[in-house]
Amino acid sequence: MENHPFDEENREADLAAGHAASELCALLGCTPEEMRGALQLAGGEPEKAMTFLQSVLPSALAVKGVFEGRRANDPSGAFCFVFEGPSGKELDAVLWVGFQRFSSNFAVEADWEAVRLALTEITAPLDKSLLRSIQRLLESALDPTSVNRLFRGQESSDSLTERLSETLSNHLRVDVFLRLHVETFNRLRLQQAGLLSTADEERVEREKDQETREKSPATLESIRVRCRPLLDPVRGQPLSQIRKGQRLHVAFEDQAGLAGLIVRMMVRSGRPPVFPVSSVSKSPVGDHLIELDLADGVVGVVKQTEDLRVRIDRGAVERPSLSRNGLLLIYLGAGLLLALALFHWFSR
Repeated sequence: MENHPFDEENREADLAAGHAASELCALLGCTPEEMRGALQLAGGEPEKAMTFLQSVLPSALAVKGVFEGRRANDPSGAFCFVFEGPSGKELDAVLWVGFQRFSSNFAVEADWEAVRLALTEITAPLDKSLLRSIQRLLESALDPTSVNRLFRGQESSDSLTERLSETLSNHLRVDVFLRLHVETFNRLRLQQAGLLSTADEERVEREKDQETREKSPATLESIRVRCRPLLDPVRGQPLSQIRKGQRLHVAFEDQAGLAGLIVRMMVRSGRPPVFPVSSVSKSPVGDHLIELDLADGVVGVVKQTEDLRVRIDRGAVERPSLSRNGLLLIYLGAGLLLALALFHWFSR
C-alpha cells in the first residue's frame, strides 16, 4: 500500500516537533514529562509553561567548602560561591580565612543559604591579606567554563575537590584538608535570598547609565527660544505642509536675551537664520507647533494659529552649528538672565 503524501508530511511534522521539544527540554534541563506537566499547569500556554519551568528548575550553582591545615597553627577558611549555572557568572561570594579551627557543627553539606549565613556570623578575626589572595585563587579556579561543566555534570565534585586541594596546598605551603559540596538550585531561592534582584537592579542601572551617556546634550537639557517664520505669500509653503527635515527661514521674536545672543553669533558666523525642522505637531487648540534645531542644546519654537505661507530654504544649506564657546556663552547668558530676574523680583 502506497504512503499518502499527507501521511508523509504528518510524519515529518511530528519528527520536527519531537526534535524541537527535545532541544527545548535540553535547554531548560527538564524531562519531557516535566514539560508536559508544566503545560498542563499553564493551561496549554507555552510561554507560561517556560516561565514556570525556569523558576522551579535548577538554574544556579553553589560551591561550598571548608579547608584546614593539619597543624593547629595552620591557616583555615571556608567559602560559599553562588553562580548562574548556564553562564557561570558569579553572583555572590562569602569567605572567611584566619587561624581558628571550625567546630564540628559546621557542615558544608547544609543548604547554601545556611552556609552563607554562618560565614557572615563568624566573629573570630580574619586575615584580610590572606583572604584576598585565597579569593583570587578560588575565583581563578572557578572560572565560568569550570562552573558550567559542574552545572552540566561534566565535572564531578570529587574532581573539583582534588583540584582545589592541590591549588590551596601549593599556595599556602601546607598540607590542606578540603571538604567541598556542590549544590544546584532554582531561581526562586535566588530571589528569596535577594541575589537575583540585586543582579537585575545592577543590570538595569548599567543600561540606564549607558542610555544617558548616549543621549545628546539637546535631549538632556535644552534652551527653548521663540521664533517666528518669515512670510512668503508667493513662493512660500503653508505651515500645514511643513515636514521634518525641511529648512525654515525665521526671525527671533525677542531680540534681547538669549535670542539676541544667538542672532549676534549667527550674524558673526555669516550664516542666515535658516534652521532644520526637528518636529511638527498641533496643539490641542489647533495651533501649528514647529520645533527647529538651532544648535546643540538650543531649540527654536514656532507657534502660529493661521496656516500662513512661509519661506523655506530650497538649497542645500548645512545645519548651522554653534561652537563650544558659543554654547558656553548661551548658558552663561541664561544664568545671568535668571539671576537678574530673581534680583528684580526680590528687590520689589
